[in-house]
Amino acid sequence: MLSVVEIDRETARSFIDAFHPLQTRGALRGMVIALGGFEEHGLSFVALFAYPRARWTRLPVTLELSRLAISPNARRSAATFLRKVARFLRKRGFRGFAITYAMPGSSGAVYIRAGWIPFGRSSGARRSRKGPNGRPTPDTIGSGVRLARFILSL
Repeated sequence: MLSVVEIDRETARSFIDAFHPLQTRGALRGMVIALGGFEEHGLSFVALFAYPRARWTRLPVTLELSRLAISPNARRSAATFLRKVARFLRKRGFRGFAITYAMPGSSGAVYIRAGWIPFGRSSGARRSRKGPNGRPTPDTIGSGVRLARFILSL
């Protein structure tokens, strides 16, 4: 059984730092909700949603899935977790669209299997921006690289 529950910021941070290649970095800035997927053996997935960083003028984009972390011990698929996350968000009253981007070199197949719709490519950051203490920001990751974009109706 896979159950989706809201988790606290620190639990999300430690899981993402352990199991996501970009770690948390600037992802917790603007965090709206962090959801954990628990299987029989414990926490297997974390989805971190934030306010959208890009400007959306033609669509009511309300959330951005900024990090999806998966434990190597997960028994179920990430697509199953993302489908349950979408149901959880709808039940909690979230409306509009959620957006996410695939990592460079990834096709984003997990998002397609979970019902997200391919939605073109990002425009790519024009220049790199450094955060506090010279740390990379989300704008710096893949700077100049156009990332595959996916959208989900809530």
